[in-house]
Amino acid sequence: MKDNIFYYQKELEYLYEKREYFIKNYPKLTPFLAYDSKDPDIERIIENLAILSSKIHQELDENIPHIAESLINIVSPNYTNPLPSLCMQEFKFEQNSKENNLIIPKGTLIKSKPIDKCVCEFKTVYDVYLYSISISEVFISSKNQDYTFNLTLQVNKAETKICDLGLEKINLYLGNDTYMSSTLLLYMHSYLKELKIQSLDTD
Repeated sequence: MKDNIFYYQKELEYLYEKREYFIKNYPKLTPFLAYDSKDPDIERIIENLAILSSKIHQELDENIPHIAESLINIVSPNYTNPLPSLCMQEFKFEQNSKENNLIIPKGTLIKSKPIDKCVCEFKTVYDVYLYSISISEVFISSKNQDYTFNLTLQVNKAETKICDLGLEKINLYLGNDTYMSSTLLLYMHSYLKELKIQSLDTD
């Protein structure tokens, strides 16, 4: 009862307050509430009702975090599951490298630069297809209510054509903005009508 006293007093005040409100708005029903009666039995009934409702209120307040966590675990478990440290890593060939393509397999160990003699270790979560190319331009154009997403790729090696790189698969990073990246992914998966690949060296 000691831990419940706050809830009990709050519920008791609420019952008396609502009784006053009810009497003012419905004066004809006042006799049914025994408003002027000092009967201790009626007071005990009100107090017992306050005890019961205060315990319910206290249980709800104490268990709402657990209820909310259970609901989130069902609806969006990714918000409550522990998330390890993540980083975004850029891979590129050295300037004098003779390689044109390279596959970095999933699970490759990567070490960070030492910070106060502490080195962090990470692992890649999917296969990375690395080519000697870079994105030189990205823009969106529209015509007749149709939108075109233009992506220009540039070969980083002189006198090397893109057809010589052995392209098999290109992974695109859509950015760290959740709304923008989700929107781009939605349009690519659901609204893409046509995909064209054009060489700027030809007409």
